[in-house]
Amino acid sequence: MPLRPSVRFLESLKRAQEDVRDPSLLADCTSHARIILEQFLPSWISAKDDTISQMNLHFCALAVQFLCLSLVSYCQAHVGAIQLSFLEHDLRSARLNGAPTPNPTQSFPTILVELRMLTSLDSLLGNQVLVFSPVLQSGRNFQPKTGQKYDVVATLENIIDTWGPAGSILSEVNPSEVNPSSRLVSGLVIGRGVIQGINGLWAWSPKIKPQKSRCGCAESLTNEIRIGALEA
Repeated sequence: MPLRPSVRFLESLKRAQEDVRDPSLLADCTSHARIILEQFLPSWISAKDDTISQMNLHFCALAVQFLCLSLVSYCQAHVGAIQLSFLEHDLRSARLNGAPTPNPTQSFPTILVELRMLTSLDSLLGNQVLVFSPVLQSGRNFQPKTGQKYDVVATLENIIDTWGPAGSILSEVNPSEVNPSSRLVSGLVIGRGVIQGINGLWAWSPKIKPQKSRCGCAESLTNEIRIGALEA
């Protein structure tokens, strides 16, 4: 997630604290909170009514909780349980509940945080990663099967930032292409292995040989790919 929305949210929170009775300041906080949460919860963010103050407060609190935990997780590359000096035990799971509601019959969406395995990349990381999942107010939540693994949808740039260092595998230059910037990234050399795509399927493996092929390449480091194919 880009840092700018988080900074804007923090600035709006500071303004709201100056006058907690001003509904426009809470609404401004909510708009920034929604931008943060819609990165992975678009379905229930768009369905809510901004005029409900309790809902607005809930989303602001939920965004704060999400940022606090996700930034700590990011500092350890999202790998393994949260380890903090003031915790008696490592944090392997948590539930982010947002703001308490005065009405016990009214429930708002929350976020479940759990350790899960990744497809393909689990061999690179050697451990589970912390996954943030929506818990819907309807109670019809996604229940992963035992042993289920998750694909990763991210840009190659984000992969390098999170689990690097890495080296880019550039595709062969088409003789008709004069501009060097038109070269495509066909994979990454990372963690004694290679992330590479073949016909749109991406995977990491220590057995993959780097190839400068255009087949299945991302156009740039900023294009999203899906890493989840079985190891080659």
